[in-house]
Amino acid sequence: RDGTTFVDALSGRRMRVNLSGTFQATNGALAAATVRALDNDRITDDAIARGLASARFPGRLEIVQESPLVILDGAHNPEKIGHMVKSLPGLAGERQIILVFGVLESKNYAEMYAALRPYIGTLIATSPEVFAKPPVSAADIGGLADTGIPVEVEDSPSAAIERALSLAGPGDVVLVTGSLYLVGNIRERWYPTERILDQGTPWPTESR
Repeated sequence: RDGTTFVDALSGRRMRVNLSGTFQATNGALAAATVRALDNDRITDDAIARGLASARFPGRLEIVQESPLVILDGAHNPEKIGHMVKSLPGLAGERQIILVFGVLESKNYAEMYAALRPYIGTLIATSPEVFAKPPVSAADIGGLADTGIPVEVEDSPSAAIERALSLAGPGDVVLVTGSLYLVGNIRERWYPTERILDQGTPWPTESR
């Protein structure tokens, strides 16, 4: 929740990336190395540290609501899901996770679901809304659930997130993942595109 820290190999100093996820330590180290390779000594270690500490990335373990905790993550293949789930215990602890899951047809969604399965208490199956890229049907996603996992099918992403929120208690966790398109569909609930465009930021305020 407070970002990720790592020790910078060149300077030896501890730096913090303002992004959740254990994999962000690797990303931060690569970013620091890339900046140095491109700019030699013109960018100081302090400037690199400040940049990493202020980094924000919509849709990557992004917390958009605290109670219940709502996490949006655009992981869209088995490898990315595998990296993401390593960070779930630190974010969710022992709390029940209600999973809102939707995937494009080109993805290995069964393998993605298998990686998520140990962490979830309820599955809300849905389909991303995207032009010219066919999604897996919500019904097929729902068919992944094994006995013992409550599952509901909602074709619309907006209906899926509303159902998840209605099921979640204040201490529960809602996780939306499987597709960047799905995350974009659902992120509209908190950050409408109209306000994003009007204010020129992925994190617009309620009003200007």
